[in-house]
Amino acid sequence: ALFPNDNAVTDSIIKGWQYEWYMFDFLIKNQIATKDNTFIDVGGNNGNFAVDFAHLVGNGGVVHTFEPQRIIYYQLCTNIFLNGLTNVHCHNEAVGNTDGELMIETPNYLEKGDVNFGAAEIVNQNGELVKSTRLDSRTFKDVVFIKIDVQGYEPFVIEGAINTIQEHRPYMFVEFEDHLLQKQGSSEAKLQAQIQADQVKAQADIQLAREKAAAEIQLARDKAAAQLELKTAEFQAETRLKTAEMMAKGMGA
Repeated sequence: ALFPNDNAVTDSIIKGWQYEWYMFDFLIKNQIATKDNTFIDVGGNNGNFAVDFAHLVGNGGVVHTFEPQRIIYYQLCTNIFLNGLTNVHCHNEAVGNTDGELMIETPNYLEKGDVNFGAAEIVNQNGELVKSTRLDSRTFKDVVFIKIDVQGYEPFVIEGAINTIQEHRPYMFVEFEDHLLQKQGSSEAKLQAQIQADQVKAQADIQLAREKAAAEIQLARDKAAAQLELKTAEFQAETRLKTAEMMAKGMGA
């Protein structure tokens, strides 16, 4: 289920090579624990990555793939079906920092010349409205990897996924294309600074959580020690009382 004139992902499939192979090379070389875990694919395109992700996580894992272009989403679902994959959930949604609607560019899918259908951008006009969502609006289990390739909209996706990222601490593959980021009011430098700031905040939150847990543990220990001291004092008092009673009885005899 392919558009032969797509000169990017589809072209790589037709020619038999892996598009953006270095992403999979990273996962394999670093022995990332993918099996039975969750992958999130933001910018699903025709399912090229989702199919491979599905094999990586296995039947016990889950892949959530998001594709806002309606026609390409149909293609995505078809490819998941044709590959017999039941562990992939396809979502016809744009991912960002709001829950509502966004407008996605609509290429000419019948174009006879070369075209990259994965290059469609979020626009303000002359596009098709699609449901938008934040990753933080959903509940995921055991997320180990998030891929984000959304033609300059990456900062908004990350902004809407802060809680998910901080909860699961996944490996992330994020596209940086300065000219696309600038169209959306950002830049490579700003996106890098945003990610670094989120990392710093996450580390601070982790440290705060550790300190809070340590304080709670110490408080519990202090309470336990106090209760032990109280029980010891009560036992000693009861012992002295019994001793006194026994001595009194002996003297009375």
